[in-house]
Amino acid sequence: MNYSFDTSAPLYKHIAYLNQIRNWCLSKSSAYLNWQTRVLSYTSDVIVLRKDIIRIVLTNQGEKGGEYDYGTSGAQFEAGETVVEILTCKTYTAKGDGEVDVKMQGGLPSVLVPGAYLVGSGMCSF
Repeated sequence: MNYSFDTSAPLYKHIAYLNQIRNWCLSKSSAYLNWQTRVLSYTSDVIVLRKDIIRIVLTNQGEKGGEYDYGTSGAQFEAGETVVEILTCKTYTAKGDGEVDVKMQGGLPSVLVPGAYLVGSGMCSF
């Protein structure tokens, strides 16, 4: 079978970017492949996951979920560390307890990576 994909389609580009993020993180952390994805915290509508240097905040609120700040729990960043949400390129500074207040909007996920790991990636101007 011969498959062809419209590589200019938004979904194709989004998935290619997610793969780029994963591959970059793999190149920066030899533990990435062996790191088991962990649930760091959850509520009735938000779950925070971690796979090595990547933390993901997912919500089931959908596009009408509105905009709000979500304080992570168990994210385990270094205090004062620059944290980048790599889908929007927003930056945050980890608080003294290693947590960040992430801007959630319209049910979209947040993918958080320490900024130091993005240097040289070309992602989010790093």
